[in-house]
Amino acid sequence: MSERALVDYHLNGADGVSAVVPDDADTLPMTTEHLGGTRGAALAWIAGAWVIYLVAWTLPVHAESVRLPEGLPGWEAFRFAAGPVWPKGGAPAESFLPWYEAVLAVLSACTNLVMLASPWAVTLRPGAVRRFHRVMFAAFIVNAHWCVFAAGELFRELRIGYYLWWWSFLAVAIGLQRLVRHASESDTAVS
Repeated sequence: MSERALVDYHLNGADGVSAVVPDDADTLPMTTEHLGGTRGAALAWIAGAWVIYLVAWTLPVHAESVRLPEGLPGWEAFRFAAGPVWPKGGAPAESFLPWYEAVLAVLSACTNLVMLASPWAVTLRPGAVRRFHRVMFAAFIVNAHWCVFAAGELFRELRIGYYLWWWSFLAVAIGLQRLVRHASESDTAVS
């Protein structure tokens, strides 16, 4: 719906009350602030995504994964993903994953470092936040490989902890995009 159509919709009885507006009246440009898209809302969105990320570390990741209080399911999943370069017990691991899945698993483990850097990212300039948003979205795509390559047995055994963890990357990417959009609108409003 165009801006003018949206204004006409609200002014011409959408809420049951017609408004009298002169034909030569200027309409105000719509911004995300009119839709609740302030910087504070973007930061709250990112904080909510972080809560989801942290909660996901405590929830079951796999059907046979450790449960609280015996261990931290997210840590076990992280160690599994990092296994090709950081084997459990310090002994070299015989990887049962094909080389490309081992690379993706290690990259997936590294995406947690990207998530840990995301609170710092909100303090950056809009251009840097835009680049970090792309990195965060790429992390979401990399983490999707657990579903793509695990189309068989593993896919059926993934649990809520994995899905919340995975989607928290997308949620942070969306929050960073909202920050960029807010900053660009603030820049155009000032100039």
